[in-house]
Amino acid sequence: ADLDVDTTQDIDGLKITLSRGASLSGIVLHDQDGSPIARVTVTATAAGQDRFAAARNATTGPDGAYALTGLTVSPGRYMLRAESSGLRPATLDGIVVTAGAAPPPLELRLGGGVTLTGAITGVKESDLPQFTVRAMATGLGGFGTSAPVDSTGHFEMKGLSAGTLTLLAGSGLLGGKSTTRTVKIPEGVDTFETEIEFPHGNMV
Repeated sequence: ADLDVDTTQDIDGLKITLSRGASLSGIVLHDQDGSPIARVTVTATAAGQDRFAAARNATTGPDGAYALTGLTVSPGRYMLRAESSGLRPATLDGIVVTAGAAPPPLELRLGGGVTLTGAITGVKESDLPQFTVRAMATGLGGFGTSAPVDSTGHFEMKGLSAGTLTLLAGSGLLGGKSTTRTVKIPEGVDTFETEIEFPHGNMV
């Protein structure tokens, strides 16, 4: 039962326990190769008839890890759902949360999406590992998806959506060169290949 307490008076024999709530944590990986996926939205919602607080969500970091805290003050069940643009959602049902104990880390795997591969040309071979390529959806904010460039000039991005993308390639160095290329990924394809060419005048 609820109890109103006068905080201006000292009360003997009263014990107050504050609950921190339950927590769920884990990692989101790509189903194809087990690589971590950043910027995935993970949502925990009530399952069955148990009385939970409102749904909570968290976003995975660069290592694919997430943590949802303060979920509930009583035992019950949760459903986890992970969503990321261009990938099939993943769910885990019937996760039991016990008072005073957190479940072990929970792994979710997302599949699908388009794999974009490509190569940078017009750059000195010794400078290629300093470059990254970032893909940004036209008309949308955010930082997009990025990938490193290897010593041969190749890069790969997974889990992209069909549609028009702007690819930004740059060395990331102070005063370094950069260039962009717009590509259109058609619907219904699993892979897409492109090339980003630096004009000779932009050679680093």
